[in-house]
Amino acid sequence: MGEVEVVVEVDVNLVVEVVDEVEGVVKMNLILKQKESKMEIIINNEAYVKKSGQVLVDDVLQDSTFLVVGKVYLIRTVTMIYTGILKAQNKNELLLEKAAWIAETERWADSCKNETFKEVEPYFRDVVLFKGACLDITEITKPQLVQK
Repeated sequence: MGEVEVVVEVDVNLVVEVVDEVEGVVKMNLILKQKESKMEIIINNEAYVKKSGQVLVDDVLQDSTFLVVGKVYLIRTVTMIYTGILKAQNKNELLLEKAAWIAETERWADSCKNETFKEVEPYFRDVVLFKGACLDITEITKPQLVQK
């Protein structure tokens, strides 16, 4: 297996060493190494140096998230509120299953605490939300599946 080295900060490199792959699960070692100030990525001992204007660190880290696939979330967007189980995500989108549009809540803090809503409109297929429209997201215990 090969070794991939990614610069995490200007003077620190993150070395990802793939150790083994069993049934689709990749085992790897992560090692931080001090290095002279130089922006580069090394893949299988071949260096790729940062071109003027490119930012390698942002490209590596921009897809990191606190959201966990399989958890249930209450999502407030710029215009509406949704609940659902996070099925998948990419750089720009969240895919929810067992999703619902929350047309009206109680007082916001009460709805968040008690998971009670005045009006719920469930979807019957998966729903895609754009991350750019999301204002805040909090975990809740169960999806809202009953229309009311």
